[in-house]
Amino acid sequence: MILTPAQIVSLYPVLAQNNWLNVPLLLPRDLLVALLGILLAGGLELTRRICLPSERMRSIAADLCRLRVLMDEARMAGDKGRLARHRQVAQRVRAPRLRGQCYWLLLSLLLCVVIWGWSDSRLENLPIVNQDEVTLTLQLPYSAEQELAHVVPVDGLTALTGWVQPLVRHRGDNSTDSQAEWKMRVSTLTDGRRQTIRIRCGSQTLEHRLCVGGVVTEPATQRHSGGEITHIQGRPYRPLGLIPQSVGGIPGWSLYLTLVAVITGIVLRHSDRAAGPLGILR
Repeated sequence: MILTPAQIVSLYPVLAQNNWLNVPLLLPRDLLVALLGILLAGGLELTRRICLPSERMRSIAADLCRLRVLMDEARMAGDKGRLARHRQVAQRVRAPRLRGQCYWLLLSLLLCVVIWGWSDSRLENLPIVNQDEVTLTLQLPYSAEQELAHVVPVDGLTALTGWVQPLVRHRGDNSTDSQAEWKMRVSTLTDGRRQTIRIRCGSQTLEHRLCVGGVVTEPATQRHSGGEITHIQGRPYRPLGLIPQSVGGIPGWSLYLTLVAVITGIVLRHSDRAAGPLGILR
């Protein structure tokens, strides 16, 4: 069964709050990424056939081939006037193809931006559920070493490393940032329920929104008005259980989506050629 009862119940607040863009997250993650790859490949192929119709492209290619023969003849005959006229005709013949290629490139970029933009903040981690262990990180854009940060206790969350943690200067990349880290376990939060985690550091109080289960998601990384950053690391998503969450800085879901899109694109192009001029998609 694709939908659990808890997910079905959580669907109502998603639609009521106009978060319909999160509804696809109800699908199993591997299936969702595969469908996105198929959608990307199908969209690219559809826009190519609209912007670059096969019959017209073949006609343009045949005309250009004939013009190259005529230009070679004019060049051998030393007729510069005729050669110039053939070149002008060739430019006019190429113009529709170039225009179609530009339209296809723009539409393809728009489709890629939409799919990757939607996926970027939603597919990296799996939804947090009860009994999951999560890591909350606070990063301050200034040195606050030896200060203490305190997470206000939250019903349904258990602090495995304690509610109070010291801020430690981040040593990487010659940075002067300071950070604190908490290990927590989600114990009794209701699926689809939003919870606000409050972090106190000195005179500041920062809030990080968390949602357990369902499809109502909150960004894993949240930036605050003073430049502070809070991040909750949940269960990482490993496509098919085989691809790492990140490969050379590239998200695993992005590699999986690209692989599905490439394979689908090859299948579509092969079926297009096999269908011939009477193919139903032409």
